[in-house]
Amino acid sequence: TSILKIFSFPQFVFNIQEFDLLPHSTILSVAIFIVLSEMISGLGLAFNIYTKPISVFLILLVSLFSVGIIINLMRHNAIDCGCFGNYFSEEITWWSVGRNFTLQLTLYWISHGFDKKMITE
Repeated sequence: TSILKIFSFPQFVFNIQEFDLLPHSTILSVAIFIVLSEMISGLGLAFNIYTKPISVFLILLVSLFSVGIIINLMRHNAIDCGCFGNYFSEEITWWSVGRNFTLQLTLYWISHGFDKKMITE
């Protein structure tokens, strides 16, 4: 999803601002950090490089995203999650939290290695 965020970077920065959780002066830096982190992590997972630490890092990052979503759901803020850049606009819902939880479970599975025996049986 980092590629989608790069191509709509100004919108992504605006999405982060809409969450109303960070000081305005840090939003651009956080947006750059998220995009670069997702890009580097995605490449690491794709090429099977440092999969365990990357998976643990992504679990923590997705946890932070989920906290931000939950806070805004509790505030009844109908905002775009910014998850897929400007190309797939999606308002935050409890489904967003559930999807993140599923992603975290998948990352946990990746961080503990694939059990080839389990897959072949």
